[in-house]
Amino acid sequence: MSLLDDLGFRPARIGIAIVLLLLAGTAFSTWRNARIDALARSAIDRKGDVATVQRLASYRGQRAGEQLAVVASGAQVQGVRLAALQALVQRKDAARISQLSGLMLPSETFEWRQALANAIYQTGCSLECVRNLLYYEERIWRGDRPAEETAAHPPPGLSEKEQALQTAIDEILRMNKPALAIVLEKTYGLNSTFPSPFGIDVVSRLGLTEACPLLMRMYLTVHDNVKQSPEYKNVADAVERLGCKSRPIPSQP
Repeated sequence: MSLLDDLGFRPARIGIAIVLLLLAGTAFSTWRNARIDALARSAIDRKGDVATVQRLASYRGQRAGEQLAVVASGAQVQGVRLAALQALVQRKDAARISQLSGLMLPSETFEWRQALANAIYQTGCSLECVRNLLYYEERIWRGDRPAEETAAHPPPGLSEKEQALQTAIDEILRMNKPALAIVLEKTYGLNSTFPSPFGIDVVSRLGLTEACPLLMRMYLTVHDNVKQSPEYKNVADAVERLGCKSRPIPSQP
């Protein structure tokens, strides 16, 4: 007899034990996922509450993070959305918060937009996040009304709190200059002959002297008939505001 026989072990018994452990693990995982999903459904409902979000946030792992993002984006109660967003911040879930940046929209409440900007500032902003923030700023720049502005004839310009929000978003953009440069070039044509007026406005407002070589290229090389265009004037104004003329122009490769 072998030592295993002496100790009372049999291969069949070991196999059965492994199968039972796997079944128990699967059953627990299924029960756990069902519980997470049930909490998320309850939080999204119009009767959802912050306590439900807190219970959901107590679960670790990807499933709970996914459902917190679902609650933050779709709950019917504002306080519940904000609680789910804060739970993602506490989990340092930069990827999902960057995905939620698509909800930085004028139609959302100011409280949500402000909380989302704070969350992004704390956790980071992906390339898509930078694109979403610029899209929001562009809509406001073009005159879209924020949700809280309900007057028939609103005053021109941004309100004080909207200015504060724009300042916060601008700081996020400055913190992510590599991604910002990509979006400004590819989406707003900063590297083209006629860049978007909004893109030029962003460069000027943020003081992005890194854009001087691109601006100077257009400023110095366009034909005289183009210099009368509004697009050229935007570029010329940005060149002056950023002091690009006093900066060396890198040689072309």
